Amino acid sequence: LEHPSRKDPFHVAQTSPKQRDTVTGPAGTKPSACWQYGEWHFVKLCPYKKHKCTLNRRGHKETQCRTKRHNRTISRYSRSSSRSRKQPKFNAVLVTIEPNFQLRRKYVTAKTNEKTFRLQLDTASDITLVSKRTWKKTGCIRYTPTINTARNASGGKTDLLGAFECEMEISGKRSRGSIFLVDCELDLFGIDWIDRLQLTHMTIDELCSSTPNQVKTESKDVLVF
Repeated sequence: LEHPSRKDPFHVAQTSPKQRDTVTGPAGTKPSACWQYGEWHFVKLCPYKKHKCTLNRRGHKETQCRTKRHNRTISRYSRSSSRSRKQPKFNAVLVTIEPNFQLRRKYVTAKTNEKTFRLQLDTASDITLVSKRTWKKTGCIRYTPTINTARNASGGKTDLLGAFECEMEISGKRSRGSIFLVDCELDLFGIDWIDRLQLTHMTIDELCSSTPNQVKTESKDVLVF
């Protein structure tokens, strides 16, 4: 803050030279306690000047022994260091995954070119995918290569080899559309064909069977998210 009638600024707070604090003891005594005895007198007048402590050290009272205090400090430091060197404790959480998770998956039976195959129902998938093995079951319909890629729920990429046009029948409903071919064991019946065949009004039990004809429950099976 500055005052308009003064040339020098008017400070809210001003500092003054710091004076050194003094420590005084009782009247007529030394300003600090004697390190040999702990009382307020001069060292040259200490009655324990020639006294030997229990550790056979001369010139101080037992309670003022520096060797004892030093040993206590080392002992406390050693205990603290040993605690810090202890191995950290971990809590382990064991998770058991049943190997028969495939039993809960739902599949639809599809028909193309008089060939029957099965697709796993996946309403979270925007497109319908088939593996090379299933594609061969359809009679190796000619497909058009594509540079497009798909992403799974985890954000990973799934390369698409191409797409082919076919007429597919599911639950008595028939329509024509595109199916994408992938270079992995992935056969999914997506929402695109569910809408195309107008199957949204059907229940899952009406649309699917509980499991495919042959289900392998080996632990090496890959979870599909």
